[in-house]
Amino acid sequence: MEFYEDLPPWRKEVYDRRVQKILDTHKNTSEFPASFWRRLGFSTEMRAINTIWQATSYYDKVLVENPLTRFIRVMMGKPEFPGPTTPSAVKELAGAALVDAAALGQTNTCEMLLGPGFEANVNTKNRYGHSAFSYAFARKRLGTASFLISHGAQIRSASKYAWHPVLKASHDGWIPALNMFKYHKMDFNKGYAVWEREKSKFARPQKYIMYPLEAAFLGKQSRAVRFLLDNGADVNVFNPSTGFYTIRALAKDSDSSAFLDVETKEILMKKIQESPVASAPQQPRTLMQRVRSSFLR
Repeated sequence: MEFYEDLPPWRKEVYDRRVQKILDTHKNTSEFPASFWRRLGFSTEMRAINTIWQATSYYDKVLVENPLTRFIRVMMGKPEFPGPTTPSAVKELAGAALVDAAALGQTNTCEMLLGPGFEANVNTKNRYGHSAFSYAFARKRLGTASFLISHGAQIRSASKYAWHPVLKASHDGWIPALNMFKYHKMDFNKGYAVWEREKSKFARPQKYIMYPLEAAFLGKQSRAVRFLLDNGADVNVFNPSTGFYTIRALAKDSDSSAFLDVETKEILMKKIQESPVASAPQQPRTLMQRVRSSFLR
């Protein structure tokens, strides 16, 4: 990480010209590009980490040179010399820097922040509720997103009302993202919660279950439907939210499946014919339904 004070004079002039160009282009600070603020925040966080490490190394040096301090540590039940531990303040700052580095697509920096000496939490969220993975996915930094998944990042949306990344990729027909999820062995037959807000501000949001194939149909993405079918997506999945086999109904409806190419539609109908649908699974009864049935006996 390079700091402004360490740059040679000619690099400082180039940097000053770039900053002045941004200032001339944008009328106020609210119109600055998001990447400018992320780079500025990332640089500030790394400065703070460097300051904490300097203070820690100074304290360790005092311990080595001062026998009285070492004696006091032993009397307090602590080891005479502190081990190579990472301060909690460094871990918190490293987590914040990880989110900004992922948004900028700096995979090497993410690897450094997750490694020894920083030990950032891969699922840390910033004040807006975004994690490193959600920023990398939203900014289409698939290399960084895949790296974070392989290091334990949770695949989830940024907020409760945002679509799950698998549903988002299916709805938008984003095949590279679906390939990434396939590489990480995601189940394309799993249903994800979708919250739908009513128009009235007094109405409660409604929760539905949606499957990747349904999202691909909703977005009218023929390539996404074909990809999901080729990778084990089941057309005979029962949707408990709707109470019937939604994907099967969408495939048979001529208006809903008009966007499909001929080959994809043939594969889809063949899978439906090869897998006859059994009776709909019985839904678990509520306590009130059980009480009513006992009175009706």
